[in-house]
Amino acid sequence: VRKIQDTNLICPPVISQYAALECIKLGRSYSNPKIAELKRVRTHLINQLQTIDHLNFASPDGALYAFLELPDIDKSDMDIVRELIEYHRVAVIPGQAFGVQERCCLRVSYGALEPDRSFVGIDRLIKGLNAIMKN
Repeated sequence: VRKIQDTNLICPPVISQYAALECIKLGRSYSNPKIAELKRVRTHLINQLQTIDHLNFASPDGALYAFLELPDIDKSDMDIVRELIEYHRVAVIPGQAFGVQERCCLRVSYGALEPDRSFVGIDRLIKGLNAIMKN
């Protein structure tokens, strides 16, 4: 029973499969503009993250998220998530949600919003991280 449940949970819903099929039929003309937008947002995110001292992250070359490490922080990742939401109106996921327990990490997703809204969110994130890192 567990194996059947596992398979049901990881299979995309039928409607998603039909949507993907239509996208494939449309070809690159459908996806190229979105890919260009994502590259712009990713470049902005990387450039902004590089301005923060003592922040480690791997460049998200193909992913729609960045995984950040805040090595010199005396707070838990959940404390930082709460602070970012409460004071800077930006949401991130704590590293502990991905099994990281021994250090302070955050997962930042940038692929779900339109570019203009992503830029606003990234700017809020950077402002919030700068404030947190300085305290």
